Amino acid sequence: MIQTYEDTLAPVIALSIALKKQQSELTTLSNQYTQAMDESAKYLQNTLLAKAQIRSLETAEQARSSLVIACVLLALVIGLILSTVIRSLNRNLIAVLAILKEVAQGKLGSHKQNQGSGNPDEFQQLFIASNQMSDSLRLLIGHLINSNEKLVLTADEWTAVFKPLSAAVSEFVIEAIH
Repeated sequence: MIQTYEDTLAPVIALSIALKKQQSELTTLSNQYTQAMDESAKYLQNTLLAKAQIRSLETAEQARSSLVIACVLLALVIGLILSTVIRSLNRNLIAVLAILKEVAQGKLGSHKQNQGSGNPDEFQQLFIASNQMSDSLRLLIGHLINSNEKLVLTADEWTAVFKPLSAAVSEFVIEAIH
């Protein structure tokens, strides 16, 4: 009976030892699997993080390049606007100076004004004032010429009147002296 008991117990012990061995191997495999999974997760995280950082740097570089291009374009537009304004101011100033030089030289004719907007700027107002000054001086000189001509005519008339009187007074003085 002991023999039978030992005979029946031997396969159970062998199975128990095999089970323990398999449990140990299973624990080892489980640990290896967990370690491999952790390494894979770390690799994926590091790879994805590196790619995200590279993309972030590329995006930042593109944004900087776009900002530089936008600033250059803005500077060009401002330069063109300023150039146009300065050219317009220069053209208006030259026109006003030409009128004033002509007035200073005695040329008092009217000058054509470039039609601008309904609201004239300072140079257009100066142009208008210069034209008005030129017109006023021309009228004043015209009045002075007319007055001079009238004075000359009046003086001629008085001379015509006073010549005979002067001659009569001269004769009277000569007769009175004799």
